[in-house]
Amino acid sequence: MGITTDLVDNLWALPALPPPPVVERTRQLILDCLGTVVVGAQTAEGEHICRYVRRYGGAGPSGVVLDGITRDPASAALANGTSGYSVGLTDTHNLSVTHPGASVIPAALAVGQAVTVTGARVLGGIVRGYEAVTRIGTAISPSHRHRGFHVTGTVNVFGAAIAAAYVLGLDRAQTIAAVGIAGSQAAGLFEFRVNGAMTMAFHAGRAAQSGVMAALLAAEGFTGPETILEGNDGFCRAYADGADLATITREIGARYELLEVGLRPYCACRYAHSAIDAVEEIRRELDGLDSAQIESVRIETHRVAVTQETRPDTLVGARLSTAFNVALAITNGPRLTEVRPPDLKREDVRRLAALVEITEDPALTALYPRIWASRVHLRLKGGRTMTVRIDVPKGDPENPLTAAEVEAKFSRLAEERIGRANSERVVAAVKAVETLPSVEAIMVPLGNPWTG
Repeated sequence: MGITTDLVDNLWALPALPPPPVVERTRQLILDCLGTVVVGAQTAEGEHICRYVRRYGGAGPSGVVLDGITRDPASAALANGTSGYSVGLTDTHNLSVTHPGASVIPAALAVGQAVTVTGARVLGGIVRGYEAVTRIGTAISPSHRHRGFHVTGTVNVFGAAIAAAYVLGLDRAQTIAAVGIAGSQAAGLFEFRVNGAMTMAFHAGRAAQSGVMAALLAAEGFTGPETILEGNDGFCRAYADGADLATITREIGARYELLEVGLRPYCACRYAHSAIDAVEEIRRELDGLDSAQIESVRIETHRVAVTQETRPDTLVGARLSTAFNVALAITNGPRLTEVRPPDLKREDVRRLAALVEITEDPALTALYPRIWASRVHLRLKGGRTMTVRIDVPKGDPENPLTAAEVEAKFSRLAEERIGRANSERVVAAVKAVETLPSVEAIMVPLGNPWTG
């Protein structure tokens, strides 16, 4: 027995319907993901990928969100995963530095539509996919990211394959094969940040597509390495400087990592959220904050956030830039609206972003990746300086969005695009997902843009 086979055995031993807190959290994760997909379908990345799938995707029953078409499950997963990850609103698991929902949920829903299984079956696949992503990602973090890999692309493929395999009802040998096939498709490099390439969003969609393909191939008898995770030439050894393999299977069933996944209350790279929350605390203390009165902003944070800082000359660069996101939040307030081309040209935001200095605090680096903290020193003209440190930004499991806040976020994102009636239908269906005879009630209302 090895790590790969043990992972499959442990995940397949989980109860068909997980404990109530896990069911409730999974509902929230599904709804949150679908909101990001609806918004993302209208980004440049979303429009390009949907056009590609519309033109070249195979015929099938799986819905492409906001596009009014159905395609084969792998193509639908590609489109919906890419769209969802094209805006800075996806879920986040700190220890693994992954955004599992962007790939796992599109994969599970696409396969669920293709084979017409119950909502409970799809929910079970999503839970298992999240457990795989978060545990594998944690085992190889942080050296995997330091080597230039984009964890959402490389690790999410395993979760998407696990989710798809469970929804399909694959047996043990087929599921192990699916994980092995997925590992040979694990890909994603952080080089996209240099010129703001669309491959950042593509990584999540491609992981969803590849995971679905892995499971479908395994169902046909295609094989993959049974030691893909732990082998001498396997994923963990090839993709990281060191790996804690025991993390992958430790306490599966006794502890659900899915409960440690956070949600974003506003649109920005998750690394920027603690700094934005600190600025908001300063705004409340001052009873308002006039950007014209700011002389400088110094942000101390962990090393990965510092090295990820990029010049906001492209949309991707702006989405990743803590300086730009903090400047945008100071001028506009935190918002759900994604960064758009006109934001890049705003002189007030660019002037303020130029005043923001990002430096590493080794003490905060020592807390990473469990805690993504920031300390903000904001100096006003006249000399007054205010300092606030935030360790747990809003949306983290220790400071969570409420169920009502998750629903409100989805409604604000979706109603403009699919209409209030369809938005309410999706919310109602997701809240009862484990009782649905199929996931059509979730996916059909998402299919067509609202024309008023």
